[in-house]
Amino acid sequence: MVKHPFLEIHSGRSSRWYFCFVSGLLKKIENNYRNLIQQHDIKSRIRDDNTVNFDQLISTRFRWSLYAIALILYIGTFIIRGQFSAVINTVGLMIGFIKTGIIIPFVYIPIGVEFAAIYTSIHIDLPRRVRRADLEMDFTDPMNFGGMYYFGELIRHSYYMFIILIIAFLFWTYAPRVSDSIIYYPYPEAGFETTVQFIIFWAIGTVFLVHSVWIFHAHMTKAKREKVKEINQHFQELGDDDRSIPETQPEMKEILYVQLEHDKSRRVRDMHEYPFNAEMIYQLVLSVLLPLALERILNTIF
Repeated sequence: MVKHPFLEIHSGRSSRWYFCFVSGLLKKIENNYRNLIQQHDIKSRIRDDNTVNFDQLISTRFRWSLYAIALILYIGTFIIRGQFSAVINTVGLMIGFIKTGIIIPFVYIPIGVEFAAIYTSIHIDLPRRVRRADLEMDFTDPMNFGGMYYFGELIRHSYYMFIILIIAFLFWTYAPRVSDSIIYYPYPEAGFETTVQFIIFWAIGTVFLVHSVWIFHAHMTKAKREKVKEINQHFQELGDDDRSIPETQPEMKEILYVQLEHDKSRRVRDMHEYPFNAEMIYQLVLSVLLPLALERILNTIF
């Protein structure tokens, strides 16, 4: 029989490679976070609340709480739907026990929980920590992001990983429809319930993204506005009138200092108010729309 490529994700070997790939992405994101905190001196930029902890992206308590909830939901769903007898009839007692009693609860669920914990921490907890600590902008940043560029990278990469997961979910659920004429497929076809689950999953991930972007934007805009106001006050103190640059009239001996302040003001005014540039925002918008458009196309065709 011909094996359709859509079905590869359901095979044990392909599933293992897929989860290894996701595990590698999760590890990379955590390493990127550690490098951000250590190499860019984040702790020295904390202004307001010294109790804010940036040492860990995810707290151990939060990770274990999510795992306990996921395990309870898995066991409860398994019992309520009476799936154990179906598993035994399909693959046998031993293989069924290994898959449903060991591999899923102690391999697949922990990986899923790790993703949920990292994604939630990056898009919900981390932006609030930055705001609570009133993290200072680095106005000497040559990239003009106020030292927030690598926070933006964390947000983007975690959302791209989310997109990979939900597109894989699409391949998983629509494989039966695609493969009907090619090979017998024992899994149920995607229906209205699957579409609702996908849209809810997509909407939650997108709301998380909007939340993190908005908080970083608000924090960067506030810091930029305060810095511009501070610089303008310096000009007013140096000048002979109450107006700010360029109407001030400083003494000759202060011209060099005023010029330096002028350059600083221009650099601050030019700072991005998002942890992304226009091209990155365009890529994010496409990433948000891509899975929804793909789901609609698959649903219409198949």
